[in-house]
Amino acid sequence: MGLENGCDIAVPYLMAMFVGKMQREAQKQYERQTGTYTHQHDIPKPDGKVRVDYVPPKSAKNKPSTGNRVGEFIDFEEIK
Repeated sequence: MGLENGCDIAVPYLMAMFVGKMQREAQKQYERQTGTYTHQHDIPKPDGKVRVDYVPPKSAKNKPSTGNRVGEFIDFEEIK
């Protein structure tokens, strides 16, 4: 009778410890494989500077023609 009460308390506690350890190990393995780190102290804080990785080339081919034709407009009536 005394052993059953002890097991009722110990089993959930041990399971929580086991699941937590497995979760931490899986997260470490993921970080090693992907090279990402999810810990707050590892993430560099932004310094307020804007960094642009890609700037598209400026050329006349990329700009749409802005002549008289800017699009097709369709008249409609709003029905309430």
